[in-house]
Amino acid sequence: MKSLRVASGWLGVCALAGCSVGPDYHGPPPQEYGMPANFKNAGDAHGHWKVGEPADDSARGAWWTIFHDSTLNDLMTQAMTGNQDLRVAAARIAEARAMDRVAASQFYPDITFAGSATRQRTTNTGPIQRASLVGQNPFGSAAAAPAATGAAGAAMPAPASTASSSPTVLATQPLTSTYNLFRAPLELNWELDLFGRVRRTYESSRAQRQAIERDFENVALSVAANVAVNYFALRSLDSEAAILDRTIATRREALRIAEERLQAGLTSELDVTRGQGRPRLE
Repeated sequence: MKSLRVASGWLGVCALAGCSVGPDYHGPPPQEYGMPANFKNAGDAHGHWKVGEPADDSARGAWWTIFHDSTLNDLMTQAMTGNQDLRVAAARIAEARAMDRVAASQFYPDITFAGSATRQRTTNTGPIQRASLVGQNPFGSAAAAPAATGAAGAAMPAPASTASSSPTVLATQPLTSTYNLFRAPLELNWELDLFGRVRRTYESSRAQRQAIERDFENVALSVAANVAVNYFALRSLDSEAAILDRTIATRREALRIAEERLQAGLTSELDVTRGQGRPRLE
């Protein structure tokens, strides 16, 4: 009968452990909203919007290598290794993973052990150990010792042993000791997850960790995109500057030819003036 009650108790505990507080989280269901066929960006032929398929948890990879530009590759490497925003995002991932492990550790017993060992020695030079109670003979000599009285009240001579002023036996013995003190406190805690608090805490920590990891990929994509945009803008400006340099060189060559033709009498001064880029003076 006793074993039956114990088994019933364990079954009740297991049943309670299977309970959880609140419903499981599910994202919003995909919905398709009908739009008029003549509406701009109405979607497919039936006027349905495309269902969103987020993929921010997937790594984008080194997409800039498709341009086959070694300078761009070097800039991307420097940005990915030296950008402070990426370092902060990576540190947040490490912190989130540590918190995830802390939340998962609540499923298991918590054992705390704080052992200590102490070795101590008492001193024999303190005021209590060397006091008169355990030190020299407090009476000093036979002259200072009180006389003993007999039965008739007559004074009797002091004992011969009290006439000596040598230290007592306690003063000649060591008054110090050495001892060891060991402590081994052990504490065991284990919370039974009867209502799902630990599981919900772990699920929340895991969701936060996944969100932070996805934020890291978004930050990496943003950094790479900014580097690529600025790099190609700079390359565009360099190309424009090169084109302007070639244009200036071509016009200078045309001016030189016009001046030689003018000296040879093959053309008028108007061509030279046009080549110089200023109006002809009358």
